[in-house]
Amino acid sequence: MKTPGMLRLFERQPEPAHLDITHNGEVYRVALKRSPRSRRFTLRVRTATRDVLLTAPTRAPLKAAREFAERHSAWIGVRLARLPHLVAFEPSADFLKREAGKDIEAAVKRYAKAIGATPKRIAVRDTVSRWGSCSSTGGLSFSWRLILAPPFVLDYLAAHEVAHLIHLNHSPRYWTLLRRACPDTDRAENWLKVHGASLHRFGAARG
Repeated sequence: MKTPGMLRLFERQPEPAHLDITHNGEVYRVALKRSPRSRRFTLRVRTATRDVLLTAPTRAPLKAAREFAERHSAWIGVRLARLPHLVAFEPSADFLKREAGKDIEAAVKRYAKAIGATPKRIAVRDTVSRWGSCSSTGGLSFSWRLILAPPFVLDYLAAHEVAHLIHLNHSPRYWTLLRRACPDTDRAENWLKVHGASLHRFGAARG
């Protein structure tokens, strides 16, 4: 007869959210993410959050995921060391966020009028994965860090999200509308690809 204690031994333990990998005396915390679309292990050092993400296939053994991360521990150390140093500017960050809100709101209103759209609300946050977003209910959200980019980049992101009020997708019709409203679309997209990640080095580190 199995006792409650024995039964607990057979219960599946929850998978850890992180793996701690050691290399040359340093311990690196690697976030673990399961993805049904992944067919292999991938590692990525994220500039915005200054951490390491290991994406693994859904059914891959945890042991194999750890071994993969350990084999690439030297690479992890090098990439983390290459991250740009954080530049603190407190307490001026409150001022920059207010200025970002003013510039973003002005740009949104200008494009909304030109395109013939009406946003329900405009929010400015410290987002990590996106510079801007548009909800299905017409709410727009932007990263305050756009104030640190050239004006044509902030202008473009405002146009980008306002255009989603007409087409909530990235269809050809959407891009035609956006490029007609904002001729700097390609220029701004290229700037963000090259320099966008560096905007996250400014300000206090996220906890």
